Amino acid sequence: MKEGSTEVVNLANNHTFDYLREGFDDTVRALKKEGIGYFGYGYKYIRTTKGIKIGILGYTGFDNTVWTKNQIKKDISELKPKVNLLIVSFYWGEENQLE
Repeated sequence: MKEGSTEVVNLANNHTFDYLREGFDDTVRALKKEGIGYFGYGYKYIRTTKGIKIGILGYTGFDNTVWTKNQIKKDISELKPKVNLLIVSFYWGEENQLE
């Protein structure tokens, strides 16, 4: 992935836990080893580029629970004062849909 210029990935998607927690942890270890950033499912990404501090949060859009909404608000309020630009990325879509 690094050779293809992948610098950061969103872990929050509908296939993240296809191989359960062990697969998720293996993915995080592999990304760390390759120096690729990641965010989502509790991980926050911060990077300074050309003097601009950027923060990225990632969520699955299909997890529409009160707990998730509160967590998103909490994450935004915690990260926003620490960065110049905050990006909130949602993985949308319904399972088994082609659209």
